Amino acid sequence: MTNKQTLMANLPINLCEKWVRQYLKRWNKDWSISVEEFMALYEHEQSTLHERLSESHKGHEAWNKGKTDMPWSGRKRPDHSAKMSGKGNPFYGKHHTQETKDKIHKTKLETLKKRHPSRTHNKGMPGDPNNLCGDDISKIENYEFAKADNFKGWDIHHRLEHELNVTKQDLIDWGIYYDRPADELIYLTRSQHMSLHRKM
Repeated sequence: MTNKQTLMANLPINLCEKWVRQYLKRWNKDWSISVEEFMALYEHEQSTLHERLSESHKGHEAWNKGKTDMPWSGRKRPDHSAKMSGKGNPFYGKHHTQETKDKIHKTKLETLKKRHPSRTHNKGMPGDPNNLCGDDISKIENYEFAKADNFKGWDIHHRLEHELNVTKQDLIDWGIYYDRPADELIYLTRSQHMSLHRKM
């Protein structure tokens, strides 16, 4: 086996080759690095990640500083909602024609296809790979193994959860949970997925 193959075979499954290559370049190391040295550098980087992110934001003014009284803030929104409900809504009592509904549907579908050429529709389920992945889902690592089992007992894992040491909800709040590149995702068996999250 080559140095690269040996290293990749002994690293945690959530570390893909692309990320390992980026780490080695950042640390000025090559593929001959030992697994122990790599993991020591990796764990040090993870432990200081939040501190480094905090430092990078120092001196930058928050986008919403001093804007607590925005039109959509919690204090004014209930009043606006009440005004727009029932007969206060300009569209109250009206209905879209079937022709208009078809146009809206067609426009949304065309927009989706332009953004994601590999996707023909959106199934609307939170765990649907067509929602999680913005690429062709067959490019997700371990796709062929999952497909061979008809995807039963397989989960899609976000590498960023482990890479950034954050939760699914954090990724959702930051807007980086859905429509992700295939190389940020990996198919894991249910037991592998649960084991990985227990260690996080």
